[in-house]
Amino acid sequence: MFARSFQPFSYCGDIRAYHGRYNDVMKVIKTRVLKAKLQIEVTLQNGEKLFLPVEMAGRLEVEEVDEPLLSELRALSAYTAAKETALRLLGIREHFESELRMKLLRRKFPRDVVDKVLMELKEKNYQDDERAGRMFVESLASKGGIAKRKITALLASKLGSKEKAVEITNGVLPEDYDFKQLARIEKHLSLGLLTKMNEEIRRKLAKLPEEIGNTAEMGREKSARSLILNEVNKIKAKHRKKYFSKLISLGFSSESAMSSVKRVFLDEEI
Repeated sequence: MFARSFQPFSYCGDIRAYHGRYNDVMKVIKTRVLKAKLQIEVTLQNGEKLFLPVEMAGRLEVEEVDEPLLSELRALSAYTAAKETALRLLGIREHFESELRMKLLRRKFPRDVVDKVLMELKEKNYQDDERAGRMFVESLASKGGIAKRKITALLASKLGSKEKAVEITNGVLPEDYDFKQLARIEKHLSLGLLTKMNEEIRRKLAKLPEEIGNTAEMGREKSARSLILNEVNKIKAKHRKKYFSKLISLGFSSESAMSSVKRVFLDEEI
């Protein structure tokens, strides 16, 4: 049977509750070394496969394992698979601890195995929330069109700490970041916004003669001039408010948003 010369894997909890109960003795029908993954694949008589660290290759004899040892091997297999998955995810991009935890738990790895893997990755500096935070801020800033306050809020949701998010964001973004972002937004949106507004005004004015005629028939309670001015102002106000709301949704302060509205819409009041 498998030699017990290796150190047992430290596992808190009942691994059998996760994998199910098996007979007292389980036969091993096949083992093979996965060189690319640096693992040993062990196939049991029930079809279950265990994936163990390759350094155990010289310590195992392929015959059968009893229940206590099998539980240890299952726990070690879960840990090996969880660590491999985490490293693969980190190889794709930097992850926050909360992201890795969620992804590993979704793959049905036991919670205490996930905790152990994450602790080891942090100790070896494979995963670091501050490094992930800086890259997150830099990525959002490079795309543009979002205020520092919203970036900080999004980062805080990843870190679970507003204070740490503020610290990281302040360390990455320059003091004039929001001002530059507003200038960028105004440059790319102002012409389109004004064109759309003016087109709507043109269409409305084209329909006004009929409405003015109806007003005249009602006793000329409103002059044509006041009706035209009122309709134009309503359209302008709608577009200003829409632009203002967009800036607020992007995280800009009311003061900054108001200043931008006045610049884009030629100092007209909102």
